[in-house]
Amino acid sequence: MEIKHGLLLEHAKKNKTHYKKIIEIIDQDRNSKDELMTAGYTEDEAFKTLFILNGAFLSILAGK
Repeated sequence: MEIKHGLLLEHAKKNKTHYKKIIEIIDQDRNSKDELMTAGYTEDEAFKTLFILNGAFLSILAGK
C-alpha cells in the first residue's frame, strides 16, 4: 500500500495544474452538501460523503 500511495503522491506532484482544475470544478458545486443535509446527513457526514464521491470521480478520471 505504501508504494501505491507514494506513486499517487508523485503523480499529484507532477500534475498539479490538472488537479487544481478538478478542485475548481468540485468547488463550484455548493449545493450538494446542502442537499445531503436536507436528506438527513449531518454536516460531517455530508462532507465525508462528498469526499468519497469526488474521490470516486477522480479515480475514474485517473484511469482514463
